[in-house]
Amino acid sequence: MKLNRLIRAFLKAGVLSESQFLRTETGTPQGGILSPLLANVALGIIEERYERFVWPRRLNRTRRYRKKVETIQKWAWRARGQERRRPNGVVFIPIRYADDFLILVGASAGPQQDERARAAALREKEALAMDLKERMGLELSETKTLVTPVTRPMRFLGHHVYVRPHPAHGRLVSTNVVPRDRSQRLREVIKDLFRRKRLGLTLEEQLQRLNPLLRGWGNYYRHAWGAKRVFARLDNYVWWTIFRWLKKRHPRVSMRRLFAQYGNCDPSGWRDGGQTCFRMATLTVEQFKMGSLRSPCFA
Repeated sequence: MKLNRLIRAFLKAGVLSESQFLRTETGTPQGGILSPLLANVALGIIEERYERFVWPRRLNRTRRYRKKVETIQKWAWRARGQERRRPNGVVFIPIRYADDFLILVGASAGPQQDERARAAALREKEALAMDLKERMGLELSETKTLVTPVTRPMRFLGHHVYVRPHPAHGRLVSTNVVPRDRSQRLREVIKDLFRRKRLGLTLEEQLQRLNPLLRGWGNYYRHAWGAKRVFARLDNYVWWTIFRWLKKRHPRVSMRRLFAQYGNCDPSGWRDGGQTCFRMATLTVEQFKMGSLRSPCFA
């Protein structure tokens, strides 16, 4: 009851936009803190639909909690194994974060395995769309809900995820890379930030706006494969963008005096006052460490 009252208060709180208060009759504002919570509540039926392949909840209540996670993993592994051994068995494994989700479909080994998996995925797509429509009144976006092999890039949480042979040992591994349109969008934002209309601002003020953008974007994609090369190219683009903006701001100043005032070509980049241009190439690019995470609480 307390959670219901809290959600109701959020829905009736209204929106403050450009110093104006607006009441909301239906829905929630885009980007609001309530949207992820409502997405988890509404889309929890996805996990319920495939629970026997992921985490069966029918457990013995007398067991201690530390045994529950082990029991869940064993039951889910057993269910997947039994389905794989069937002649036409299909396994569905959901991966979801708020309203963005993937459904991995695996067919039992045998002739025409890929065709059977694709046919099962198309059938499950229609069944899931009907289930969401009937139970929650939600509709799947046809343009975003695609059926594709895992060897081709799949968009998930702003990344391209796919399976590829490892360049060292040749075994198949999952990889996430930075999509080109994401880096291109960042270039457009940086270009718009250093337009001619902003020549009246100082470089320190510009860097105060730019640095949080670069730092947040870099930390979000630093677990992607090949992110170091992407960061280096973006740093080079930022350097030349700031250089052209400074030349427009000081057309009669020589390049030597410009470097002396705002920094030079050293790795530290441009600086003014107490602000130094953040370089994404200084971030540590590494795989996401799953071993440091605790086991999720399914109970």
